[in-house]
Amino acid sequence: MKLFQSQTTCMYGYPLYVSGGGLSYPSLTYPNGGGYCYHDFIEIEFFTCGSGIHHLNSIPYRVRGGYFYLLMPGDYHYYSLDESEQFQLYNIKLDVGCPRREIMELLTAYSRPYAVYLEGEEYETTLHEVELLNDYWRSREQNGAYPADAMAQNIAERIILLLIRNLGQPERSVVSSVPPKIRNITAYIDQHYKEPITVAEMAEMTGLTPHYFSDYFKKQFGIGFCDYVNRVRLFRAIALFDTTDLSVKEISAAVGFHSQAYFSRMFTKQFEISPSEYRKSK
Repeated sequence: MKLFQSQTTCMYGYPLYVSGGGLSYPSLTYPNGGGYCYHDFIEIEFFTCGSGIHHLNSIPYRVRGGYFYLLMPGDYHYYSLDESEQFQLYNIKLDVGCPRREIMELLTAYSRPYAVYLEGEEYETTLHEVELLNDYWRSREQNGAYPADAMAQNIAERIILLLIRNLGQPERSVVSSVPPKIRNITAYIDQHYKEPITVAEMAEMTGLTPHYFSDYFKKQFGIGFCDYVNRVRLFRAIALFDTTDLSVKEISAAVGFHSQAYFSRMFTKQFEISPSEYRKSK
């Protein structure tokens, strides 16, 4: 299968310097500017210099040079980068089928995010492979050829295997500043967004009162709990619009909204486009 793009972000000046945390309408091209960027594909990203915060599925992670991670279909993220430092990020976007299923199955032994910090020899080895693939892409592109060949796929798979090899090393793990009990709540929401989810139920899971839980959650994420749940559901709705022919009514129900009118109102408020208009654009 084909590897469909490899690039160095800082060289092309893509708009990844994001100051705010607002959401934006997912455009039909990538990257899509300010606010969250939505993914319907697998992407390898290798952060070589700079620092800041990477907001991945609403959870903040501090990043620096050597940050190496894999984004999966359905993920959404944005950067709040420290403007005082130069920023460089290699992006490798993969089509369905690359990497092969047996390699992706190796990831099931690890929890998400699939992210590590690399230093020393591991960093240099990974950087070499990433630059090799980036250079290979450009040479093929300049010659008018698309790099949908075995060599491109082999390099991409080697890069992912380097990530997998380091996921099991605790000293290289990427940890969020969000307390574990709240991360457990976000993981629960990701798995059960189709079901009714209440503040009272989540408060009981964390051993807090509903009122304290609501205040504590908002302090961690800068967004109310119900708004957070709606955000997860709305991005799952985007994924269904992008990958299925389901109707607006069917998608509304599939992502946990019991009222299509409420779904349409929340979707339009979040993305500044109605569900039916987004369906037409696809």
